[in-house]
Amino acid sequence: MFNRKRLLKCVLTSISSLLILAMFPISAFAQSKQFTDVPSDHWANESVTWAYEQGIVAGYPDGTFKPDQIVGQNDFLAMLIRAYVPQDQLPSNEDTSDWMKPYVKYAYQMQWSTVMPPPSKLDDMPWAPKGSARSNVTLQRHLAATILTNASGRSYEIDDSIQFLLDSGIVHGRTDSTVEGFEGSKYLTRAEAVTIIKQFKSKTQHLYPSPYVHMNYDPAALHQNPFELYPLEITVPKYDFDIFNTITLTNPTKGYTSTTDTSFTLNGTVQLVVSDHLELQIEHWDGYNFIPVNNQKTLIDNNQFTEIIDLPTEGLYRVTIKTLSQYEGKLNTNTTPITSLYIVRK
Repeated sequence: MFNRKRLLKCVLTSISSLLILAMFPISAFAQSKQFTDVPSDHWANESVTWAYEQGIVAGYPDGTFKPDQIVGQNDFLAMLIRAYVPQDQLPSNEDTSDWMKPYVKYAYQMQWSTVMPPPSKLDDMPWAPKGSARSNVTLQRHLAATILTNASGRSYEIDDSIQFLLDSGIVHGRTDSTVEGFEGSKYLTRAEAVTIIKQFKSKTQHLYPSPYVHMNYDPAALHQNPFELYPLEITVPKYDFDIFNTITLTNPTKGYTSTTDTSFTLNGTVQLVVSDHLELQIEHWDGYNFIPVNNQKTLIDNNQFTEIIDLPTEGLYRVTIKTLSQYEGKLNTNTTPITSLYIVRK
């Protein structure tokens, strides 16, 4: 016999349950993944669980994580980038069969050090796997340290990279908190990788591009904005068959400048003139990438140039100065970057 009171009670109970659920985020009810080979008393259990819950790792179909398996360079890059960058902020991936490609491309765009050349450099080696898997070589700990230092917006030699991570509290070494105790020549395991990335995430707000040139490590600069550390170096490629505009900047005189103005005046001198202008590429940092804002030319007049750069919104801008060149008296249409500088509008 149909019991209306019992049905009404069930409906009210269901509604109450839904209201209770609505009061809490779904994650509050989500259960942590327990990999069969990472029990609760495993030294990396907390880090592996965190990485799984953050969508950084997924494990293997058989329910294992393989914590002691050596991690590949591109696997490490993917873990690190997933910890920070939403999928829609990565470079597009037309080749869906190569899931690593957007991560490798993002790392190259950020100028991070890698242990293998881009896949195009390996085209003549038939033994190499296709796509970005070619550069997914097993990763030594000192190379992981270099990548993390690059992702901190710095560029140091290997020992300085390890020392920077030790001083920052991102790593503690295998045997002790020294460069030697870090054991950089050993290979990085999957458990170590997620543990280091978890600690890195707790210390570093963003992933940053790395400078083109190595800097000397200075512990006093540990807490500076990475962009403040960028050197202002003007380089002219040395090709026997090309002659480039050679410049000196009068303003700015350093790689990082802050201002409250809505524009910035760039000026300098051209010692060797091969064309009538320089080209400027202006980009705005959105926390994940440098987004193109404008490209403009600055005319060279009596070996001098002055250009006003608009800063329409607050934030960090990167200005890349590019030069044209001549070959056998003819102007090349391709430009070559000779320096980058950073301006923050506050």
